[in-house]
Amino acid sequence: MAFIKGRKIQDSILLANDLVKNIHSKSRGNISVLKADLRKAFDSVHRPFIYFMMQKMGFPTLFIDWIKTCMEAAKFSILFNGSPLGFFGSSNGIRQGDPLSPYLFVIAMEGFSAMMEDTWSKGQIKVPSANGVSISHILFADDLIIFMKDDLGTIRKIADVISQFGEISGLHLNCDKSKVYVGARVSHRRVIPVILGVNESALPVRYLGLPLFSKSLKASHCQSLVEKVRKKISSWKTRLLSKAGRLELIRSILSSYSIYWTTAFALPCSTIHAIESLLSKFFWSGNVEDRSFHMVAWKVICKPKEEGGLGIRSIEEWNKACILGQLWDLLQKRPSLWTEWVYASYLHRTSIWQKKRRTYDSWIWKHILDCRNILKQHIQYVVGNGASFSFFYDPWLPSGQSIFDISGDLIRHALGYPQDICIALFIQNSCWSLPPPRTMEMIHLWPVIYSIPIQVQADSICWKYNNGVWKVRHAWEVTRVTSPKVVWSSLVWTNPTIPRYSITLWQ
Repeated sequence: MAFIKGRKIQDSILLANDLVKNIHSKSRGNISVLKADLRKAFDSVHRPFIYFMMQKMGFPTLFIDWIKTCMEAAKFSILFNGSPLGFFGSSNGIRQGDPLSPYLFVIAMEGFSAMMEDTWSKGQIKVPSANGVSISHILFADDLIIFMKDDLGTIRKIADVISQFGEISGLHLNCDKSKVYVGARVSHRRVIPVILGVNESALPVRYLGLPLFSKSLKASHCQSLVEKVRKKISSWKTRLLSKAGRLELIRSILSSYSIYWTTAFALPCSTIHAIESLLSKFFWSGNVEDRSFHMVAWKVICKPKEEGGLGIRSIEEWNKACILGQLWDLLQKRPSLWTEWVYASYLHRTSIWQKKRRTYDSWIWKHILDCRNILKQHIQYVVGNGASFSFFYDPWLPSGQSIFDISGDLIRHALGYPQDICIALFIQNSCWSLPPPRTMEMIHLWPVIYSIPIQVQADSICWKYNNGVWKVRHAWEVTRVTSPKVVWSSLVWTNPTIPRYSITLWQ
């Protein structure tokens, strides 16, 4: 999934966490997860295998020859007593740091995906599935994680696939670093690590830089993030920095540490408070150990300069905007394995707006559902052919409401239609064709629907701002808590003013 246009690393993180949500459940935990580490992946991959995969994927022969030249014409040298000593070529692996290498490695790993797909299509392995969507593994560059049902035949076959792929590609499993995580309901717990040749371990574990776990995110899972911020601040303790310098470091470096986490997870309030407490101490005193007097509250500092703050974004508000981004991607049905899985496992023949939280749903999905009412205020449904909008549950009416919001299931029951009816059923020849009204609610609502113009193109969901273009920054701007603008802002933050003096005036 890496290095492909439109793909996000967060998709892999969200999907992996959703698939392991029940691994500790005694009633649902019937899967095992292999977090595979490939031994010296970039150095070990066979070049002929890369060329073979490029042929299978339809690359032109001339292009493959160019790639061969780029890889095999390279020369290397070593430093001996500070001077380069001779040059030599290489016959295996791909160069780390070469812009081409990540893409070539992804092409090589397509071979593993093809082998897994072939094995699954023949019914030789059992993997997590939901309404026609099956997930056997997730690949992001050289990070490989494999999901298996409680079946010894499946475990043995996957072990064979890994071994065969290693022989033909040179990418062998590093048994010392690879781990298997066995579900609570799995009956062959002791046999699985032996078959796979790896040690058993327990969640949580780091995956793509973030924790992989089965239950809700706790402050203990985020302790590494807090410590990373603390250590970075401690490394600057000896430097004589002004408040303007500290502000710039907070804005450009320290705030970026939490951004990666917030794009995937809804951080616990205690973690956000711990990080912002460190940032506040660093801004006012230059270190985090000493007690210091804070002249202005941190929530005021996090306001824009026009509202009396310093323009630092609140982690909590930015985190909320990022979770809204996940919901937006699902509504737009952005092509990804995560989107396919959500629509198959959670939204099969169901609108996201009518979906209720269930106790056994993943905590990630619950947080996404909690953001629905916020996002609904800032989007607009544009009816086209009506093929993708739910007639009863999507908020496509001019008021931004759904028929269910207005009358519950009363109209649906009166018409006798199932829940998954789309708008297209009530459109003929690009005109509305509604059944005769049978209730007072229909009498009032039907004229409103007839007034909605029908577009020739497909249905679409638009962002109300920025010419309909979604950006997390704009979501943050419209959902954050705003304050009145202060009249003195333009005097304090004039361009020619030295930042150090501006902050003194601001205090």
